[in-house]
Amino acid sequence: MKHFLLIVAAPFVCTLTTQAQTLDNVLKNGNTTTETIITSNAEGLKIANNNAFISGWNAQNTARTGYLQFNSSGNISLSAEGARSILLLTNQQPRVTITENGYVGIGTTRPAQKFVVSNNEQEGLEVYLENNGIVGLQAYNRQTSHYMPMYIDASHLAITYGSVSIGTPSPKSELTVNGTITTKKIKVTAENWPDYVFRKDYVLPSLQDVENFITTRQHLPGIPAAATVEKEGLELGEINQKLLQKIEELTLYLIDEHKKNKELEKQVSLLNERLTKLERP
Repeated sequence: MKHFLLIVAAPFVCTLTTQAQTLDNVLKNGNTTTETIITSNAEGLKIANNNAFISGWNAQNTARTGYLQFNSSGNISLSAEGARSILLLTNQQPRVTITENGYVGIGTTRPAQKFVVSNNEQEGLEVYLENNGIVGLQAYNRQTSHYMPMYIDASHLAITYGSVSIGTPSPKSELTVNGTITTKKIKVTAENWPDYVFRKDYVLPSLQDVENFITTRQHLPGIPAAATVEKEGLELGEINQKLLQKIEELTLYLIDEHKKNKELEKQVSLLNERLTKLERP
């Protein structure tokens, strides 16, 4: 890739003369010089002409490689011609690159996307545009061809290989939040919803078995213990399934107790009738 270099140096110094001729002769008469031109003009190199050009040419002086133009409209145009890029340098090192296809690179002379900020041609933040209208932002290493972690505002927001973390630089899942989430709705999709509890083939644990389990382990069957939750956390969809299963089991226990109570009420009513008959004179 060919480049057109713009090197900005300050300040310009003293009168526009060379050993052989003045700059005035060079500019007005079309002469050339290989000597260093030094100016004392406070404005540096001044060209008083609408649409004036400062142009660069190849060594054979047969093709223009680029130019700086001061337009009559007030705009300033900087152009590299042919398959060349524009480089802006400081300390003789390229800092900003504009390629022939309009890609802009900071810290790289070979930006592969519309806008790239790179660390010496290695890790880079890239902005890209796709034909389907997608505007993308990615952290990518062009040397290793791997995506890189992207942090926004230090460790407050991190995007790492498709996982997002807020409040921590290290996501533990697709979304990790080290703090409180405030929302109006959370939708969780789940399978094997525990309506199976109401099927005739479901084996409902006896209350005696439940009591024995609680006495031994100090938590409900099928529900994780406190120590497990503190260490591993809870899966929201799974724990809701388990809690619903317990609610449905509890409903069956209540229905069963209700039937027993109704039967007891009948027996008590019959006993009361017999007792009343016995007490009659």
